[in-house]
Amino acid sequence: YIFVYLLCYFTIKNSGCYDYYLAFCNTNLDTEKRRYITYIYNRLSQLNVSIRNKDIQDQWSKQNTQYIINVLNFINHEPWVTREFTFDKNKTYSPEMISVNIKGTKTRYPKKNAYLDYFDFDYVIENLNNYIVKRS
Repeated sequence: YIFVYLLCYFTIKNSGCYDYYLAFCNTNLDTEKRRYITYIYNRLSQLNVSIRNKDIQDQWSKQNTQYIINVLNFINHEPWVTREFTFDKNKTYSPEMISVNIKGTKTRYPKKNAYLDYFDFDYVIENLNNYIVKRS
């Protein structure tokens, strides 16, 4: 998770979207949060070569932004974001939120997520301390 978080963090930072993500974290209004994510989405869609030449309203482009935001949101205690950029504030706060290796429709068997059993919040926070959002 630490590696993936830093990858997402620097994707947001290097794309010029960090101030918008910071503003996202510093508001409690869903309409404002959605506005900031939409800006981030539009910016990332312009920069991402797998999206840039396509219709930016397709599910891949939205899923790309959704994943980045949810990785950041997890340790920053922000709500789960859907592909349509709505918020699920009832989703259980646990490492399963950020697991991409979940049982899906293409397999009958549960996937192995052993790392979730050993997820250490203190270790993650200690190592990401300089990159976790500081709220104003």
